[in-house]
Amino acid sequence: MIADYEVKGYAHKATSKELTLTKQNRVWYLPLVVVSNPKKPHKIRLIWDAAAKTDGVCFNSLLLKGPDLLTPLPQVLSQFRQFPVAVCGDIREMFHQIKIQSQRFLWRSTPTVYVMDVATFGSTCSPASAQYVKNLNASEAAGQFPRAAAAITLNHYVDDYLASFLSTKEAIAVVNEVKQVHAMGGFEMRNFLPNKSEVLRGVGELENGVEKELDLIRGESSQSVLGMIWFPKTDEFAYTFTMRKDLLPILAKDHVPTKREVLKVVMMFWSDSSTVLAWIRSDHRRYNKFVSFQIGEILSFSEPNEWKWVPSKLNAADAATKWENGSEIKSDGRWFLGPNFLRLTEEQWPKEKSVSTTEEELRSVHTHWEKESTSLDSVSGQDYFVRWDMYYALSTIFYIKKCNSPSESGVLTREEIKGAEEALWKIAQSDDFFEEMKSLKETQGSPHDVHCIVAKSSSIYRAWPFIDDRGVLRMRGRISATQFASYEAKYPAILPRQHRITFLITDWYHRRFRHGNKESIVNEMHQRFEISKLRTLVKKMLE
Repeated sequence: MIADYEVKGYAHKATSKELTLTKQNRVWYLPLVVVSNPKKPHKIRLIWDAAAKTDGVCFNSLLLKGPDLLTPLPQVLSQFRQFPVAVCGDIREMFHQIKIQSQRFLWRSTPTVYVMDVATFGSTCSPASAQYVKNLNASEAAGQFPRAAAAITLNHYVDDYLASFLSTKEAIAVVNEVKQVHAMGGFEMRNFLPNKSEVLRGVGELENGVEKELDLIRGESSQSVLGMIWFPKTDEFAYTFTMRKDLLPILAKDHVPTKREVLKVVMMFWSDSSTVLAWIRSDHRRYNKFVSFQIGEILSFSEPNEWKWVPSKLNAADAATKWENGSEIKSDGRWFLGPNFLRLTEEQWPKEKSVSTTEEELRSVHTHWEKESTSLDSVSGQDYFVRWDMYYALSTIFYIKKCNSPSESGVLTREEIKGAEEALWKIAQSDDFFEEMKSLKETQGSPHDVHCIVAKSSSIYRAWPFIDDRGVLRMRGRISATQFASYEAKYPAILPRQHRITFLITDWYHRRFRHGNKESIVNEMHQRFEISKLRTLVKKMLE
């Protein structure tokens, strides 16, 4: 392999001049480690262990890591799922195309001193250096190839290129330009795989008919890999997992697991109380302090969709407390094996009665009514409101009035709350996307209908927007083909980043997740909204 490195110009034997002129106290020999991927046993990678210490000092400790120049992974993947025609590829041996001559190592039993002439895996500065050179090359070609320069900067994650296009013609043109610009900087794009075979022929590669494994690695030695496989023919993603070593003994045939060990493996929760499930699935702050606190504790370690309903007569937990004919805690009983229906398909499990809300333990809410105003527009001065909750509640009341369905007592229905929330979205959308809304209203309807296309100069042009049956401006993308995502996840509402309502919604998510980390808030908001530069907005909120 070292001989191959010499042929490619990645390394060379140190010359006598290099050995004599270099001060010996400034020489550092890096340990060489061979790493293999269990999924690719035929392929090995050389790692220069720049983290190895001598007298408490390692090579990496003397290097500057550099800025994180990577496009965020969620952004790269969402862009890859945005339009119908998808293409991915990668740069051949990307790090080794960056010229950096500074690292020595010894080879073979009769040591021969070699010098690396390129960036290596293991050095803390390699990822930033490679990204900088890649982006610099793109910026220098931006005048002649603006589309390719933007694609190289925004659609790469380390050496992987993932992009989507509205048509095969556009895909072929941009990919060929990307190949040309990369070649100008000494990078070779290869292993192209599209979901349309004509794209492969258009970029001069043969169809191989295989799936693409997206081992998206940051390029550091931490091995933070997202093991994901893309099947282009069906346009589906699959994930690959490896069982944690500490869980293997638990699953051994002769091992009887304790309750704590079982919880490490089983990630599903059951209750035979429809009331408890209704509490878990609704806003727990609506209930009295005791219930609110207990449900808050439950939601701190689980998600509402992880909770299932089980009939009382099939509840395995009762085997420990509700005895009729003596103890049921037997090795072949339901306490250890669970109810029999778990061995059936999920479609055959007991069907839960539809209980979305409950008034049990509901906290009293007092509402003040005014007769003068019946229009939502009269309370649209959102700048006067500090918190989303207050604006949301007040707007809900006016929405009910506007619909001529005043309800002076009882709990607001889900439809009333949903309508009020959408009314707020539409205020923000009309304020910032007036021309787009005016154009798209002509084809308002289902996302599967034919819709008008907004002007290319519009900031939401690439969101492929449409207005749905309820008058909400939403985004379309290839994620709409999935069977399991909710309507809002498939078609998120588009909100202007600088609008006060958007700021209030972001603040509500920030407080709901107890001032959690940025990615948690961004991920939750992405389930419902499309907001440009959302991370910047959330970061501003956290400051």
